[in-house]
Amino acid sequence: RGSQKSFYSILAFDTEDGKERTLVAEAEGKHPMITPSGKRVVYDDFQGSKQGVYVINWDGKGRRELIRAERAVGVAEDPPGVEWCYYLMGGKGWRLMIDKPAVREVVWDKSEPGLFWALTRDGKNAVAGLPWPNVSHMTLPNVSSTPVGGGCGEGLAADGKHCFHFIQSHSGVVLYDRPGGPSRYVDFTPAPGCANRPVYFPAWARYDVRFVTFTGPQRGGNDTVPGAVGWICVPGST
Repeated sequence: RGSQKSFYSILAFDTEDGKERTLVAEAEGKHPMITPSGKRVVYDDFQGSKQGVYVINWDGKGRRELIRAERAVGVAEDPPGVEWCYYLMGGKGWRLMIDKPAVREVVWDKSEPGLFWALTRDGKNAVAGLPWPNVSHMTLPNVSSTPVGGGCGEGLAADGKHCFHFIQSHSGVVLYDRPGGPSRYVDFTPAPGCANRPVYFPAWARYDVRFVTFTGPQRGGNDTVPGAVGWICVPGST
Protein backbone atom coordinates (compact mmCIF):
# COMPACT_ATOMS: atom_id res chain seq x y z
CA ARG A 1 0.00 0.00 0.00
CA GLY A 2 1.49 3.35 -1.04
CA SER A 3 1.62 6.51 1.06
CA GLN A 4 2.13 10.21 0.33
CA LYS A 5 5.75 9.83 1.47
CA SER A 6 6.41 7.35 -1.34
CA PHE A 7 6.95 4.59 1.22
CA TYR A 8 4.99 1.34 1.30
CA SER A 9 3.29 -0.68 3.98
CA ILE A 10 3.27 -4.46 3.70
CA LEU A 11 -0.17 -5.81 4.53
CA ALA A 12 -1.17 -9.37 5.44
CA PHE A 13 -4.54 -10.91 4.71
CA ASP A 14 -5.41 -14.06 6.65
CA THR A 15 -8.01 -16.25 4.94
CA GLU A 16 -8.84 -17.95 8.26
CA ASP A 17 -10.23 -14.83 9.94
CA GLY A 18 -10.78 -12.66 6.84
CA LYS A 19 -8.86 -9.77 8.40
CA GLU A 20 -6.17 -7.49 7.03
CA ARG A 21 -3.31 -6.19 9.17
CA THR A 22 -0.06 -4.31 8.71
CA LEU A 23 3.16 -6.31 8.90
CA VAL A 24 5.58 -3.50 8.00
CA ALA A 25 4.53 0.16 8.19
CA GLU A 26 6.17 3.23 6.62
CA ALA A 27 9.02 1.34 5.01
CA GLU A 28 9.93 1.10 1.38
CA GLY A 29 9.15 -2.58 1.52
CA LYS A 30 8.48 -4.30 -1.78
CA HIS A 31 8.07 -7.74 -3.33
CA PRO A 32 6.71 -9.54 -0.23
CA MET A 33 6.77 -13.34 -0.49
CA ILE A 34 5.23 -15.82 1.95
CA THR A 35 7.61 -18.69 2.74
CA PRO A 36 6.47 -22.27 2.03
CA SER A 37 5.70 -22.87 5.72
CA GLY A 38 3.32 -19.88 5.70
CA LYS A 39 4.95 -18.63 8.90
CA ARG A 40 7.20 -15.88 7.50
CA VAL A 41 7.36 -13.16 4.86
CA VAL A 42 10.50 -12.18 2.94
CA TYR A 43 10.64 -8.70 1.40
CA ASP A 44 12.93 -5.96 0.11
CA ASP A 45 13.38 -2.67 1.99
CA PHE A 46 15.01 0.11 -0.04
CA GLN A 47 14.64 2.88 2.53
CA GLY A 48 17.86 4.76 3.30
CA SER A 49 20.50 2.91 5.33
CA LYS A 50 18.19 -0.09 5.82
CA GLN A 51 18.41 -1.21 2.20
CA GLY A 52 18.42 -4.98 1.96
CA VAL A 53 16.40 -8.19 2.10
CA TYR A 54 14.43 -8.83 5.29
CA VAL A 55 12.26 -11.49 6.87
CA ILE A 56 9.42 -11.04 9.36
CA ASN A 57 7.15 -13.53 11.09
CA TRP A 58 3.51 -13.79 10.01
CA ASP A 59 2.49 -12.35 13.39
CA GLY A 60 4.55 -9.20 12.73
CA LYS A 61 7.38 -10.09 15.10
CA GLY A 62 10.99 -11.13 14.62
CA ARG A 63 11.93 -8.72 11.83
CA ARG A 64 15.58 -9.11 10.81
CA GLU A 65 17.87 -8.44 7.89
CA LEU A 66 18.96 -11.39 5.79
CA ILE A 67 21.45 -9.71 3.45
CA ARG A 68 22.34 -6.44 1.73
CA ALA A 69 21.44 -7.53 -1.79
CA GLU A 70 19.88 -5.99 -4.89
CA ARG A 71 16.52 -7.72 -4.44
CA ALA A 72 14.84 -10.94 -3.36
CA VAL A 73 13.33 -13.00 -6.19
CA GLY A 74 11.85 -16.05 -4.50
CA VAL A 75 11.49 -18.41 -1.58
CA ALA A 76 11.70 -22.19 -1.50
CA GLU A 77 11.89 -25.24 0.76
CA ASP A 78 14.72 -27.71 0.10
CA PRO A 79 14.63 -30.25 1.73
CA PRO A 80 11.27 -30.13 3.54
CA GLY A 81 11.55 -27.93 6.61
CA VAL A 82 14.54 -25.93 5.36
CA GLU A 83 13.54 -22.57 3.85
CA TRP A 84 15.66 -20.52 1.44
CA CYS A 85 15.56 -16.98 0.12
CA TYR A 86 16.62 -16.50 -3.50
CA TYR A 87 18.12 -13.13 -4.37
CA LEU A 88 20.18 -11.20 -6.94
CA MET A 89 23.65 -9.84 -6.31
CA GLY A 90 26.56 -9.04 -8.59
CA GLY A 91 24.81 -10.18 -11.77
CA LYS A 92 24.14 -13.66 -10.36
CA GLY A 93 21.28 -15.54 -8.76
CA TRP A 94 21.95 -16.69 -5.20
CA ARG A 95 20.14 -18.37 -2.34
CA LEU A 96 20.65 -18.29 1.43
CA MET A 97 19.19 -20.35 4.24
CA ILE A 98 16.67 -18.18 6.09
CA ASP A 99 17.50 -19.67 9.50
CA LYS A 100 21.25 -19.57 8.79
CA PRO A 101 21.83 -16.58 6.45
CA ALA A 102 25.59 -17.21 6.37
CA VAL A 103 24.87 -20.38 4.36
CA ARG A 104 24.79 -19.06 0.77
CA GLU A 105 25.36 -20.42 -2.70
CA VAL A 106 25.15 -19.37 -6.34
CA VAL A 107 22.20 -20.92 -8.17
CA TRP A 108 22.49 -19.14 -11.53
CA ASP A 109 25.41 -17.47 -13.34
CA LYS A 110 25.06 -18.81 -16.88
CA SER A 111 23.42 -15.59 -18.12
CA GLU A 112 21.88 -12.35 -16.92
CA PRO A 113 19.56 -13.57 -14.12
CA GLY A 114 16.55 -11.30 -14.81
CA LEU A 115 14.74 -9.15 -12.25
CA PHE A 116 11.69 -11.33 -11.59
CA TRP A 117 11.67 -15.07 -10.93
CA ALA A 118 8.86 -17.57 -10.39
CA LEU A 119 10.04 -20.61 -8.44
CA THR A 120 8.67 -24.04 -7.65
CA ARG A 121 8.27 -24.89 -3.97
CA ASP A 122 11.55 -26.86 -3.90
CA GLY A 123 13.48 -24.17 -5.82
CA LYS A 124 14.67 -26.60 -8.47
CA ASN A 125 12.84 -24.90 -11.36
CA ALA A 126 12.19 -21.25 -12.20
CA VAL A 127 11.11 -18.99 -15.03
CA ALA A 128 12.56 -15.52 -15.56
CA GLY A 129 13.52 -12.99 -18.19
CA LEU A 130 17.00 -13.99 -19.38
CA PRO A 131 17.11 -11.06 -20.03
CA TRP A 132 13.70 -9.39 -20.33
CA PRO A 133 11.62 -9.69 -22.49
CA ASN A 134 12.97 -13.15 -23.31
CA VAL A 135 11.31 -15.58 -20.91
CA SER A 136 13.17 -18.82 -20.16
CA HIS A 137 12.67 -21.85 -17.95
CA MET A 138 15.66 -22.58 -15.67
CA THR A 139 16.65 -25.87 -14.09
CA LEU A 140 18.49 -25.07 -10.86
CA PRO A 141 21.06 -24.91 -9.53
CA ASN A 142 22.89 -23.71 -12.64
CA VAL A 143 21.92 -26.66 -14.86
CA SER A 144 20.28 -25.30 -18.02
CA SER A 145 17.74 -22.90 -19.48
CA THR A 146 15.05 -23.39 -22.14
CA PRO A 147 13.58 -20.41 -24.06
CA VAL A 148 9.82 -20.13 -23.59
CA GLY A 149 8.60 -16.91 -25.23
CA GLY A 150 8.57 -13.15 -24.89
CA GLY A 151 6.75 -11.06 -22.31
CA CYS A 152 6.65 -10.23 -18.62
CA GLY A 153 4.79 -11.34 -15.50
CA GLU A 154 6.25 -14.82 -15.70
CA GLY A 155 4.50 -17.61 -13.80
CA LEU A 156 5.40 -21.22 -13.04
CA ALA A 157 3.05 -23.93 -11.78
CA ALA A 158 3.75 -26.18 -8.83
CA ASP A 159 4.59 -29.06 -11.18
CA GLY A 160 7.57 -27.12 -12.58
CA LYS A 161 6.34 -27.60 -16.17
CA HIS A 162 3.31 -25.42 -16.91
CA CYS A 163 4.33 -21.78 -17.26
CA PHE A 164 3.00 -18.51 -18.68
CA HIS A 165 3.81 -14.89 -19.43
CA PHE A 166 1.71 -11.80 -20.12
CA ILE A 167 0.91 -10.55 -23.58
CA GLN A 168 1.83 -6.92 -24.25
CA SER A 169 -1.61 -5.53 -23.36
CA HIS A 170 -1.63 -7.30 -19.97
CA SER A 171 -5.12 -8.59 -20.74
CA GLY A 172 -4.18 -12.27 -20.71
CA VAL A 173 -1.35 -14.78 -20.67
CA VAL A 174 0.28 -17.23 -23.05
CA LEU A 175 0.17 -20.63 -21.34
CA TYR A 176 2.61 -23.46 -22.02
CA ASP A 177 2.08 -27.07 -20.93
CA ARG A 178 5.85 -27.49 -20.89
CA PRO A 179 8.84 -25.18 -21.52
CA GLY A 180 9.32 -24.71 -25.23
CA GLY A 181 6.16 -26.68 -26.03
CA PRO A 182 2.86 -25.70 -27.67
CA SER A 183 1.10 -22.62 -26.28
CA ARG A 184 -2.40 -21.23 -26.01
CA TYR A 185 -3.89 -17.90 -25.01
CA VAL A 186 -5.85 -17.45 -21.77
CA ASP A 187 -8.01 -14.32 -21.80
CA PHE A 188 -8.50 -12.45 -18.50
CA THR A 189 -10.99 -9.91 -19.87
CA PRO A 190 -14.09 -11.96 -18.92
CA ALA A 191 -13.16 -11.49 -15.24
CA PRO A 192 -15.36 -8.89 -13.48
CA GLY A 193 -14.30 -5.34 -14.40
CA CYS A 194 -11.34 -6.47 -16.52
CA ALA A 195 -12.74 -5.84 -20.01
CA ASN A 196 -10.22 -3.69 -21.93
CA ARG A 197 -8.24 -3.02 -18.75
CA PRO A 198 -4.78 -4.38 -17.94
CA VAL A 199 -3.99 -6.53 -14.89
CA TYR A 200 -0.68 -7.12 -13.15
CA PHE A 201 1.35 -9.41 -10.89
CA PRO A 202 0.00 -12.86 -11.75
CA ALA A 203 0.91 -15.61 -9.29
CA TRP A 204 0.27 -19.31 -9.67
CA ALA A 205 -1.16 -21.17 -6.67
CA ARG A 206 1.59 -23.02 -4.84
CA TYR A 207 -0.26 -26.33 -4.55
CA ASP A 208 -2.91 -26.36 -7.29
CA VAL A 209 -2.04 -25.87 -10.96
CA ARG A 210 -5.62 -24.81 -11.77
CA PHE A 211 -5.53 -21.39 -10.11
CA VAL A 212 -3.76 -18.08 -10.66
CA THR A 213 -4.34 -14.78 -8.89
CA PHE A 214 -3.64 -11.32 -10.24
CA THR A 215 -3.99 -7.66 -9.28
CA GLY A 216 -6.32 -5.46 -11.25
CA PRO A 217 -7.94 -4.10 -13.21
CA GLN A 218 -6.12 -0.82 -13.74
CA ARG A 219 -8.37 2.20 -13.24
CA GLY A 220 -6.00 4.89 -14.49
CA GLY A 221 -2.32 5.71 -14.12
CA ASN A 222 -0.82 3.25 -11.63
CA ASP A 223 -4.03 2.90 -9.64
CA THR A 224 -5.32 -0.68 -9.50
CA VAL A 225 -8.13 -2.55 -7.81
CA PRO A 226 -6.52 -5.46 -5.92
CA GLY A 227 -7.87 -8.91 -5.35
CA ALA A 228 -9.30 -10.02 -8.69
CA VAL A 229 -8.97 -13.78 -9.15
CA GLY A 230 -8.53 -15.60 -12.43
CA TRP A 231 -8.93 -19.32 -13.06
CA ILE A 232 -6.85 -21.40 -15.44
CA CYS A 233 -7.80 -24.99 -16.19
CA VAL A 234 -4.79 -27.14 -17.01
CA PRO A 235 -5.48 -30.37 -18.94
CA GLY A 236 -4.98 -33.42 -16.78
CA SER A 237 -5.54 -31.54 -13.50
CA THR A 238 -8.41 -32.21 -11.17
